Amino acid sequence: ASLEGIVASSVQPDTQLRGFRYFCGGHPTPTAESIRAAAAILKALETQPASELVIFLLSGGGSSIVEKPIDDEISLEDLIATYRALVHSGAPIAEINSVRKHLSAVKGGRLALAASPAHQVSILVSDVPDNTPDALASGPTMPDSTSVDDCYRIAGKYEMLKQFPQSTRELFERHSLEETPKSDDPAFIRARW
Repeated sequence: ASLEGIVASSVQPDTQLRGFRYFCGGHPTPTAESIRAAAAILKALETQPASELVIFLLSGGGSSIVEKPIDDEISLEDLIATYRALVHSGAPIAEINSVRKHLSAVKGGRLALAASPAHQVSILVSDVPDNTPDALASGPTMPDSTSVDDCYRIAGKYEMLKQFPQSTRELFERHSLEETPKSDDPAFIRARW
């Protein structure tokens, strides 16, 4: 069996394995390399048949190291400005992550959705409480316990819209955020953590 994969980290590894592609994403804010890493991962997952096993290794910091906005109108500069607005909003990290998940093409279970119908195993190196595994790296491979309604409420509560760049603000104003996959989504039937 052949093994291939993608490694995304905030540091360059000392050695690189054959068959793996390497990306050095940004932390604590995403960079162009973060977006390239996310695009490469999504592209690799889209072609996995049901017979494949996909292994995800996730650790803290993944939120910014691998990131791609859900809407192509959101540029890297706008993404960074959005992250900055979230961090300085006064909202606790759980609420910040709720918003991040819904603005991302990879967070909140969307990597699991991309990998479906392949078998999936996620190995978690966690820096979050055990009862909130979907908070780790913003939960790219697990059901999201938050909703778009949470996002709209949080944005209002902390007056985030006036801090957001126009591209992000418009998604909220038009109420056009898309829901992330929940625990009843078929993408998770063949997924383990």
